Amino acid sequence: MKNQFFGVISVISSGLLLSACAPDVEFMTAQDLSSISGGGGGTVTGPKYQAFSQSVEVKSNADIDILFVVDNSGSMAEEQKNFSSKINGFMNIIKDANWHVALTTTDPNATTPAADKVSRAWSDGQFRPFDSDSGSLFVLKASQHSLSDAQAKLSAAINVGLLGSGDERAINSSYRAIERTADTPANQDFFREKSKLVVIAISDEDECSNGKCAKAPEKSVPENLVKMIQSRFGMDKVFMFNSIARAATDANCKTAVLTPIYEAMAKLTGGLMGSVCATDYTSILTSMGVKTVELVRSINLGCMPEDADGDGNLDFALVDTKGQKVSTGYSISGTTVTFASNLPEGSYTAAYMCKAINQN
Repeated sequence: MKNQFFGVISVISSGLLLSACAPDVEFMTAQDLSSISGGGGGTVTGPKYQAFSQSVEVKSNADIDILFVVDNSGSMAEEQKNFSSKINGFMNIIKDANWHVALTTTDPNATTPAADKVSRAWSDGQFRPFDSDSGSLFVLKASQHSLSDAQAKLSAAINVGLLGSGDERAINSSYRAIERTADTPANQDFFREKSKLVVIAISDEDECSNGKCAKAPEKSVPENLVKMIQSRFGMDKVFMFNSIARAATDANCKTAVLTPIYEAMAKLTGGLMGSVCATDYTSILTSMGVKTVELVRSINLGCMPEDADGDGNLDFALVDTKGQKVSTGYSISGTTVTFASNLPEGSYTAAYMCKAINQN
């Protein structure tokens, strides 16, 4: 995976998101896609790819739910301190969005020991309170908290202690946080049906430490987290998973292990990877903040587009109601399409090729 951390940062302007409605995702033939996209430099052959058509509605909405998942195992002292000290920069960038913020840990157990050695329900997808260790304020909201108040509370809450499980599971924690919307008021309050969802995880080890999960391994699979989100909130839910960990290209990071599962999770959802070994997380969090704000003008696709005809470009086309192709001003990352300039409000059609369901 390329280091997306140094990706293009576009000019941020106000207020459009694009949402794709699940009932309007349809199968197409390769010929249908070719006629919409204007053809390509190659030919789609065999059953390897499937064409899709998806309606897209552009409308104003800046609701973003941001879940922080913090590794609270014994090796994370400097990383928690670094993360806590630089989080204000991230919040400054997203200040104009209608944010919800919550925080949990990578510990998969029912409770996790806090710094005072008291077992707290900050694990397994449960939220750490922002007002005190035993408090009741589980969600920070732009509509209820000033930016400075939210920054102070979030910065303090990130220091979750170092007594948690060494079986770190940021993906599982995200999965369980969503499952808990069935019966946990704090989780129900945090997740909004039509918002964009962003996870920012920090860990010096991969999912289940080494990728081998002894308990509920299915909840630690990147594709299964995406399916859970789509099942719970609909196919139109825009989701981005970012991680501060160790990527394959991070050769200078000697105090953390490689995290191929987190890297795959970020790639699948168009998220970013930053180095957990960095001495200063300012640049990492700045890029994640910019990427988060860009989601207010993005759509989610039903699957990851592919270059089916081998011409060197992803087979994707966006067409307005007059049949005119929108050919510039957007980028595709994972299943997320982000537009660098605002489109006029209205209806569009997205057409694209993905790997067939039975293909790896």
